[in-house]
Amino acid sequence: MNKQPFLFKNVYQGILFLCFCTLLGACSNCTQEEKFIAQMYKQSIDSEDYATAAGILEHLLASDSSTKNSHWQDSLAYVYLKMENYGACESICTKLLQKDSFKVAVIEMLALSLHSQGKIAQAAQTYQRLVPKSRNVHHAYRLAHLQFELNQLSSALSTIHLASSLSYLPSDWVEVYIQENKCQRVPVEAAFAYLKGVVLEELNPIRNKQLAKEAYEQAIQVAPEFLMAKKNLADLIDAP
Repeated sequence: MNKQPFLFKNVYQGILFLCFCTLLGACSNCTQEEKFIAQMYKQSIDSEDYATAAGILEHLLASDSSTKNSHWQDSLAYVYLKMENYGACESICTKLLQKDSFKVAVIEMLALSLHSQGKIAQAAQTYQRLVPKSRNVHHAYRLAHLQFELNQLSSALSTIHLASSLSYLPSDWVEVYIQENKCQRVPVEAAFAYLKGVVLEELNPIRNKQLAKEAYEQAIQVAPEFLMAKKNLADLIDAP
């Protein structure tokens, strides 16, 4: 069967909150000028003026040789990510993680920048580092899909199984391509079930036919209008 592409929507608010808090936290004992600069940074982020935000942070980095540097670097990596300057984001995150390998937000930004550059194997390895630390169902979903793309099908199934132990809300969602340039938003639970069916079929379409059928049915039960799950289920039923 043809592998169906997936589209992921990442929510950056968590990274933004962390970056701004570390920026202001580092300024708790700063001068009024530095606090003013931090507020200018916030305003530029709020208005999505990322070029200005990058300029502010680059100025801070150039003028600050203290340990506060890492806070500015966290924030600059985030801004580069929003500017889609993925190579620069990757470079900063790699350096930061050499100093502190447990920074979850930085690992996530590294994974996103690698994935956006098409460095699929490296992105998968980074998500493997991230999932045990974040216990985030969206990170697990990205990892499972990347493993699927890399034809690491058994690993993808293991990640899907792991995801069943993670916490998520019914309102958590991802978007799945239904055709070129067209996507459908579905609950993450349905997306996992659908992905499981696709992986099972890819592993062995004959032996796993019933299991894949059950996975697609589960996806449709969660999301009755899930077009790709309905299509794959119909194709499976019609197959000889």
